Amino acid sequence: MTIGASAPGQLIATLKHKAENADGQLIEINTWKARLSQYDHVLDSYTKKSLNERTHKVGGKDDDIVQRDLYSAYLAMCIDEKKHLVSRTDAIEHWSSVRHSLEAAVIQAIEMASCRAMPASLGLKELSSVPAFFKRAVRAKIICGEA
Repeated sequence: MTIGASAPGQLIATLKHKAENADGQLIEINTWKARLSQYDHVLDSYTKKSLNERTHKVGGKDDDIVQRDLYSAYLAMCIDEKKHLVSRTDAIEHWSSVRHSLEAAVIQAIEMASCRAMPASLGLKELSSVPAFFKRAVRAKIICGEA
């Protein structure tokens, strides 16, 4: 049985249909080739990580930490459709503006976690112990008009 005949295939078909109805398109990514959760657009390198590592140090810097899944989603937006790899040029060009939004999203999740249980897989506990992250995150909230 192929994926096209099962529930994931139906989900992809539905997403493609919805994207087309919104004058958009669904771009399928070869996840094995793109290796989004391993790529660092600043260093232009790949580092294999264990599944329990929920954060990524952009450029290898301790003070530039992002939630790994959100960073992978950002890199997915920068995919070169022909090469099926991240366009480093696009990733570098848009990173400074997108980073603030990602940090604001994590801050919002941390605030929500103070009221209710959140999945450990989000890595919020790991992020909340990084002082440099919070300095930037508070600034991100101000920039996004949420403070």
